[in-house]
Amino acid sequence: MESRFDLGGVTVAWAALPRQALDDVEASWRARLDSGEASRSPTFRGYVEGLSVLPPAEVPWARGLVVAAVATPTRLARFRRGEGFLDLPIPPGYGAPPRSRDEVRAALLGLIPGSGRIEETFDAPLKLCAAWSGLGRYGRNNIVNVEGLGTAVTLMGFLSDVEPGAPAPGPRFMDRCADCRLCLAACPTGAIPEGLGCIDAGRCLSLYNEVEGSFPPWLPQASHNAAVGCLRCQLACPEDEPFRENRVVVGPFEEEGLALLVGGRKSAALDGLIEAMLGRGGEEVLDAYRPIFARNVAALLAKTGGA
Repeated sequence: MESRFDLGGVTVAWAALPRQALDDVEASWRARLDSGEASRSPTFRGYVEGLSVLPPAEVPWARGLVVAAVATPTRLARFRRGEGFLDLPIPPGYGAPPRSRDEVRAALLGLIPGSGRIEETFDAPLKLCAAWSGLGRYGRNNIVNVEGLGTAVTLMGFLSDVEPGAPAPGPRFMDRCADCRLCLAACPTGAIPEGLGCIDAGRCLSLYNEVEGSFPPWLPQASHNAAVGCLRCQLACPEDEPFRENRVVVGPFEEEGLALLVGGRKSAALDGLIEAMLGRGGEEVLDAYRPIFARNVAALLAKTGGA
């Protein structure tokens, strides 16, 4: 059962899975990975095969898994370009959420009756857990849509020492998806299938542009639409009005910043720019995003006729 609260002006929705349901969720997760429906892409498998909803052996006190969805805007990194501006979108999940995990954890600790311990879990498939818990429903694009928040959210997972009383409702697709094909038509790489089920993650643009390396040769030049990730299916979804509306402009930055990004060379100026774009930093983040932004921004500029 989903609940929500206000955390300093930011809406946070949450739901919980009881410990006894986690075995079923784990079995469903493993079955999905082993099925012919789930992508065999090595990049995708590298992301997901280490994930598990089961609490590790060193936390025997865990009696439930709490999934929180923090309303998070798409960040538009705005650059001056010629006589106008160029916006580089950064979807939720890449930039910093408006409330930290520590803030959400502390709020949940005070909200869950009888709770004495809540700790973040890092290795759970949170979209699956959000769907199983009733926090949201899958879209045809396999992104979980939370009522009133859409997909403009950052998902966070926590282990709790309180076992929820409500049973896990199980995953469902949004009703409208049965007769709607708008996200399928909008997908620039053909990753979304006709039937309701797993997308072809091996063809999803986000799989390739959020990690370092060359783009596969089959990827259309016209598909690039964000500094990282992809927004096409979410923008097309008629149930995802919050995603279209929840945006924040970061900048404007000077046009020279585009050359810094494409150059990708470590410097105080580039690192400061990346931190401003993402709203977060640190050596690990900066080391990861320098080559990603260099490649992705170059692709976007090539698409829009710039260098």
